[in-house]
Amino acid sequence: MPLIDREKTKRRRTETDEAIHIVALWNLMLILIPFLLLSSAFSETTVLSIQIPSASPFSPPLKSPNISDPAPKEPVRLMVTSGGFRLEQGSVKPIVLPMKSGSYDYAGLRAALFEMKKRNPDEDNITLSGASGVHYEVIVKTMDECRLARFPGISIGEDPAETVQ
Repeated sequence: MPLIDREKTKRRRTETDEAIHIVALWNLMLILIPFLLLSSAFSETTVLSIQIPSASPFSPPLKSPNISDPAPKEPVRLMVTSGGFRLEQGSVKPIVLPMKSGSYDYAGLRAALFEMKKRNPDEDNITLSGASGVHYEVIVKTMDECRLARFPGISIGEDPAETVQ
């Protein structure tokens, strides 16, 4: 072999491939970017404001009572039973809404809540209590009806029929 051929083969061995292989990087980006976008898009959740009522309906006052202070209002209570709804406030006659053809009367409940709101326009709180046999969907739908009737302060209470004396 001539000397020139040896130099060509020697040069080929010393030459390295200078191209950058970015296929692995592209594969990583194609997986990582959609994952990050999807995880950040669903991080915001909707939260309902729900309070737990105090242990006794009449907690002791923090300050000494004054004669000019108005009398404390009776809380608005909504009870969900397996037979329907019961809406009451203090000594006022309660509103009982029985089930209609096997389903809860949400239209009647909304009308009763609006009537209660007319009697107490500045009242924003309602205590919701459910019996043990009531499904979760019924409680959520009832909470939605309370918010639509402008009772945004929903407290979850216990069913008075199930309390131990």
